[in-house]
Amino acid sequence: TGLSPGLLPFLSILIGAPHYGATLLRVYERREDRRAYALFAVHASVLLAVLFAVATRWLPLGSAILTVYLTWSPWHYTGQNYGLAVLFLRRRGMALDATTKRWIYSAFVLSYAIVFLAIHSNAPGSQYTPPLYIADGYRMLPLGIPSAIGDVLFDGALAGALLCAAVAALRLLQRGSLRAAA
Repeated sequence: TGLSPGLLPFLSILIGAPHYGATLLRVYERREDRRAYALFAVHASVLLAVLFAVATRWLPLGSAILTVYLTWSPWHYTGQNYGLAVLFLRRRGMALDATTKRWIYSAFVLSYAIVFLAIHSNAPGSQYTPPLYIADGYRMLPLGIPSAIGDVLFDGALAGALLCAAVAALRLLQRGSLRAAA
């Protein structure tokens, strides 16, 4: 049997809480950080709170917010994974010149392009909205990229991501061991 759909938000909060807590500390702990991040820490937060309140009563806005979140979230994780990859490579003593970093970054950006195209394409099986959200009346509003275009872009992004990852891997292996690169 599967997990109860009601358990999924709990698990998400349980697993994500350390990340959110660390972000909140980084933004709000020191006065100079609060000033530096004021646009996001105060203004954007207030705007999002207002939008969220309105969206609880207006399904089109709620669906738009859900769409933006489900589209932006993989981009956020892509950026985090790139940062972690660079961090761990440096910790392993791998020399990262600007060109190698660009190849690695390009591989991550193109991997996000694959996700974006899968989310917003009209290709069969590309429906991304979790059933939990559909049941509440909110829906993912994909861009509806035609399959003929989406398939070509998807294949190009996949080939590009694999090429960039391979070039980055070869460049890393020229500078260090397989163990350090892995």
